Amino acid sequence: MTLFAKALTITVILAITGFFLASVLGLDAASLAIGLFLGGLVASLVSKPASAKPAARASARPAAKPQSTAASSSEISADDADTETLFVGNLAFRANRHNLMKLFSEHGKINNARIVTDRNTRKPKGYGFVEVATGDVDNVIAKLDGADFFGRELKVSRANKRD
Repeated sequence: MTLFAKALTITVILAITGFFLASVLGLDAASLAIGLFLGGLVASLVSKPASAKPAARASARPAAKPQSTAASSSEISADDADTETLFVGNLAFRANRHNLMKLFSEHGKINNARIVTDRNTRKPKGYGFVEVATGDVDNVIAKLDGADFFGRELKVSRANKRD
């Protein structure tokens, strides 16, 4: 509802209230005028001036975070070149990035973990990716593929290369 509509609604409600109040006080001839005056006065005090209103209303939902934290090929450092990305499927929806990193760090060196979320609802999709040191990949897959994590059996494998 716009600011004008709110002020108009309040004015009408208060004018009617003022009309009946003025009738009770015995001001029959001026009841409507006093009601409208009181309604307009209170409405102008309650509503904010148009200049105080922000230019654009902010969305109730916070801005979406970037989905990928992977560096472009020109930004890859020596440490990043020695990692391999693993696909982690069948994740419980209550699992978060920190839980995932903790689990995987028990079996090898982890650079990053990411749980994929739906762009619109921002709810997890049930899978993610973990960057593991190249030397630890086979050990991590052997230990965690089929492991129980939040009551779900993880599916861990090498991720397909992005083009």
